Amino acid sequence: MHHEKPEDFQAQWRYTQKWIWEKQQQIGLMEMVKGWITKAWVKVLAEYDDTDPAGQAAKLVTVMWEVVCEPIWEMRNNILAGSDNPTVLKETRTLREKVLWYKRFSRQVLAQRHWKLTEFSMEDAAKWDKA
Repeated sequence: MHHEKPEDFQAQWRYTQKWIWEKQQQIGLMEMVKGWITKAWVKVLAEYDDTDPAGQAAKLVTVMWEVVCEPIWEMRNNILAGSDNPTVLKETRTLREKVLWYKRFSRQVLAQRHWKLTEFSMEDAAKWDKA
């Protein structure tokens, strides 16, 4: 790196972090989430482990995904599709009502070849949203 290094390791690390984040912001923080990291990471990793900085950068992307991104992604998915999500509950209720309507009126609205689709018990239908 072409910057002056402080003597104290902690001060150096804080300075390095600031420098890396400035470089990362030049290409975008969201790009890092997608796996695009600044070459500054390779330079920093080369200072700490000069055997394989490019390999270390690949490990860095993996760690960022596992430690930062994956938990956020799982939380997002639970919010959007979790069983206690109000939108999911409403959609499930609406779909169940539609299916039950088709069961009730299948002979009037469905072709005979599709009647078999509505041959389920009401007890089975009551369990569908609990899966």
